[in-house]
Amino acid sequence: MSLEDLEKELYGQSSATQPRAAARRSRSTQASDAPHEWSDELYYARGGKIPDAPLTFLQKYGKWIMGGLIGVLVILIGFVGVYFYQYFTTKDATLAVTAPPQVMAGVPFTVSVSFVNTSKKTLVSPHLSLALPDGAYYVPDDSKRVVDFAMANLAPGDIAKEDYQVIAVGQALRTYSFTAYASYQYDSGSFSGTFEKKNSVDVAVGDPAIGINFSAPDKVLAGQDFEVDIAYQNNSDIPFSNVSFVLTLPQNFTLNNSSPTLSGSSVVVQQLDPGQNGTLVLSGTLMGVAGSYATIGVAVNILVDGHTYPLQTNSATIAINQSPLALAIAASAQGGGTTASGTPIAYPGQRISYTLTFTNNAGITLNDIVLRAHLAGSLFDPTGVSVQNGYFDGTTNTAQWTGSTIPELASLAPGASGSVTMFVPTKTTYPIHQVSDKNFTITMDAQIASPTVPQNIVASSTVGMAALTVDVGGSLSFIQQLYAHEPNAVGIINKGPIPPKVGVATQYTVHWNLAAYGADFGNTMVTATLGPGVVWTGAVSANTSSTPTYNSRTQQVTWNLGSIVAGEGVISPSPQAIFQVAMTPQAYMVGSAFTLVNGVNVTAHDQFIDQDVTQTVRAAGSRDIADPNLPQDYDRVVP
Repeated sequence: MSLEDLEKELYGQSSATQPRAAARRSRSTQASDAPHEWSDELYYARGGKIPDAPLTFLQKYGKWIMGGLIGVLVILIGFVGVYFYQYFTTKDATLAVTAPPQVMAGVPFTVSVSFVNTSKKTLVSPHLSLALPDGAYYVPDDSKRVVDFAMANLAPGDIAKEDYQVIAVGQALRTYSFTAYASYQYDSGSFSGTFEKKNSVDVAVGDPAIGINFSAPDKVLAGQDFEVDIAYQNNSDIPFSNVSFVLTLPQNFTLNNSSPTLSGSSVVVQQLDPGQNGTLVLSGTLMGVAGSYATIGVAVNILVDGHTYPLQTNSATIAINQSPLALAIAASAQGGGTTASGTPIAYPGQRISYTLTFTNNAGITLNDIVLRAHLAGSLFDPTGVSVQNGYFDGTTNTAQWTGSTIPELASLAPGASGSVTMFVPTKTTYPIHQVSDKNFTITMDAQIASPTVPQNIVASSTVGMAALTVDVGGSLSFIQQLYAHEPNAVGIINKGPIPPKVGVATQYTVHWNLAAYGADFGNTMVTATLGPGVVWTGAVSANTSSTPTYNSRTQQVTWNLGSIVAGEGVISPSPQAIFQVAMTPQAYMVGSAFTLVNGVNVTAHDQFIDQDVTQTVRAAGSRDIADPNLPQDYDRVVP
């Protein structure tokens, strides 16, 4: 088709379409000229076009739904407003707590709780309670820590008051806080719900109502008579009846006399009026080594409304001075050594050598001296005790020396001294029957006395005392066993000929077992090296959290157990490790035995004596195999 023909065709189509377009514009103009109330709004609101689809539900009714929601919200806000209005206009009550600002410990006082209905509504079943601090008690019932009180309904303006009688006997010179609580409701015509109020009052508790004061010497000599005065006084304005003074006396105190007379370890004062006082007098002697201390204590108990309360305690500490007849003990065991604090150490199967030295520090000669030493402990052997120039009584485990065999004891001049010796063997085994059987000790308590008394000392005799404790160290038992056929079901099976054959590998298992006697041990470690030509197979088993490890460069086997408790391997299963090694004999070894494990080294820390211990076990080889029914020459290499 030529260009001219194409233009005619195109122009022809355009001319044909013009009448139809004109007709559409004419209809559109007519429609726009016709009045319609939605035309402009719909055109602009809907992007200049009017869809053919009808309006949706939300488009038709959205405004009504939104209006309804707003109305519901307004109603809810109204209810909430009424709620808070009623709450703040009807919830109106006060709670007050009063008590003396300061009281004496042991004197009852009153804590008052007042609850006032200041609202215009009736309070239904109000409930009061008072919480007591530690050291304070409710006198009518001292078992209660919170005291409750239920009340009748309170009309507007009514007051409910409750008085609580309490007593403070805890720590003096401190402040006690008493807290009151009130819970209540309003009547059915008012706002519902339970409300609570809380208030508290502080009370300073001063000195105890009954004061006590100790008067005792700071230092005494062993065996010296001395006196302790315990003065008491009622410092309050109320009387007390049946006041008891309960004494705590040390075991090394001997009571010679008391005023008033003790009943057991206590004295009861029937009546103690305000301002009344008295004194409890004790006389006696203390026995103990120089430099030790003894404490004498007293507890004061009062009776209030049929209940007994501990009011206070007090005590006096008395030191024992060096006696004019001094005594000292020294001990040593061969190979035992001493702890870091200087305590001698011994082990089972040893002999302890004791030396008792006595000195006259008085200005006069002391005559007819008797020296006794008593032994205690489950690890010394009384049948083997040896006393030089003295006598040992095995029924009481006491050694005795007198002037009949020791001249210095017959008459000891001022400044003179002397000594005696005894030997005490330890048992060869630890007496272990239960887990608590550990940390064994052997104790010696010695006393020396003369009837001669220096003029400046009030005593029936001149006495010196000394004591010494020997710690018995624990021990680790290590057992190594070798097997050609593993006897335990641990998943390890040994292979290879027995007797071992040149060029053929034979496997063996090594058993390590430990037992702890007499002490707990820490940092426990077992190390060993394998013998020449022996290799580690990697098969290993243990009943502990740790298993042996192997260093192929050094051929060292290490078993780090850490801690072992006393009695393990003795009354409980032994810590055990099993590992497998292999040996391939060479031709030059024919007819010879060989080493599987070189010397074993066991190290640990004895936690009782606080010292490291070491044990070495000899090398073990083919001759030490523990299998039963082994063939002849099982330990020698065959061709």
